[in-house]
Amino acid sequence: MFLTLYSQIFFLVGAWCVLLSLSNAIFFKLSRRKTRMKEGPMISVLIPARNEERRIIPTLEGLLSQEYSNFEVVVIDDNSSDGTWDIVNAYADRNKFMTALRGGELLEGWKGKPYAMTQLAEAAKGEIFVFLDADITPAPDFLSWVTDRLFRHKADSMSAYPRHRARSVREYIFFPLVYFVNSVLLPFWLIKPTKQSLFSHAIGQLMVFRREAYADSGGFAVVFNKILEDIQMGRAMKRAGYRHVFLDARDVLSGFMYDSWGHTIAGLKRSIYEYFDKKIYPLIIMSFFNIALLVVPAFLIPFILYYSSPQTPWIIWGNVGILLGWSITAFDRRLPWYVPFFYPVQFLCTVILSWGSVIDEVNGRGYDWKDRKVF
Repeated sequence: MFLTLYSQIFFLVGAWCVLLSLSNAIFFKLSRRKTRMKEGPMISVLIPARNEERRIIPTLEGLLSQEYSNFEVVVIDDNSSDGTWDIVNAYADRNKFMTALRGGELLEGWKGKPYAMTQLAEAAKGEIFVFLDADITPAPDFLSWVTDRLFRHKADSMSAYPRHRARSVREYIFFPLVYFVNSVLLPFWLIKPTKQSLFSHAIGQLMVFRREAYADSGGFAVVFNKILEDIQMGRAMKRAGYRHVFLDARDVLSGFMYDSWGHTIAGLKRSIYEYFDKKIYPLIIMSFFNIALLVVPAFLIPFILYYSSPQTPWIIWGNVGILLGWSITAFDRRLPWYVPFFYPVQFLCTVILSWGSVIDEVNGRGYDWKDRKVF
C-alpha cells in the first residue's frame, strides 16, 4: 500500500515538473519579444566592481555600443586589490557619460555588494536604475530591451536571467542547480500578479528599479546584511507593495555564472541556505522532498525492472517526467544536451551543499568571495 501511494505521488511530481518547466519556458519566450525602445527616460547603469580587471572590459565595451540614446554609466571600484580602478578610470576619462567612483570602506555589519550598490544609487541621476554585474556582456539593444520590458509590464522592479555559460563540463553539470526553482518550485508567471513576497525571484547580474520605487522601498539598505541581496531585494520590493517581474534576457545579456569550479561550489553553497532565509525547517522539507522524490526513484529503476513490481509504470513515468521537465529547462537556458541526464546527482548535491552551508554557518567559517571573507 505504501509503495503504491509513494509511486503515485512520485508520478505526480514528475508531471508537475513537466508542467512547471514548460509554463516557465513559454513565459520566458514571451518575455524575449523583440520590441525595443531606443528613446525614453534617462537610465543609470550602475556597476559594482571588485577585482574585475580580467572581466570588466567586455562589459564596458558593450555599454559603449548601446543603441539607447539617454543613459549614463557609473562604476564603483569596491576596494579592489588588482588593476580594476585603472581600467575604470581610463574609460571614464575617455567617455563623458561615464563616471568612476572609489568605494568607501565597508561599514560594520554590511555585506560588500549591498554597500557598493547603495553608494552607486546615491550617485545616480537617472529615472531608471539598472544594476549590472561587471562580468556580464550586454548586446547593443540591451538598454532598449530593458526599458521596453519595464514599461510593458508596468513594473517597478525587474530582474532577468542572462545567457549563462561555463568553462568546463563539470561546471556545466552543476551550476544549473541555480535553475532548480524553474523546474520544481516557482511559476515565474505568478510573480507579477501576486503580492506574496515568496513569489519572487531575482539575480544580481541584472536588477532594474524605477527610481521612486527604489527610494521608497529603502533600497539596498534594507538588505544591508544579506548574502543573497538580489533574492532578498526582490522580496523586499513586493513587501513594499511594488510590482516586480522576472524575465529572460538571454538575447541581450550573456556571461559566466561562475569563474571556476571552486567558485561554482562556493556560489551554490552560499546560496541555498540563504534562499530559505537561513531557516532550518524549510531546508529539512526541501531535503526530504529532494531525496525521497527526486533522487531515490532514479536509483530504484533497475530494481523495479528486475522484480517487475506493480509500481513499475508509476516509477518509470515519474522519472521520465522529471527528466523531461529538467530537459525543458536546460533547453530553454541553452545548456549542453548532457546536463539533464545527471539529475539524480544534481539534486542530491543540492541537499549536500545546503547542509554544508548550515555547518559553515554554525561553525562561523564563512567563505571567500572576491578576496573578501563573508560570514
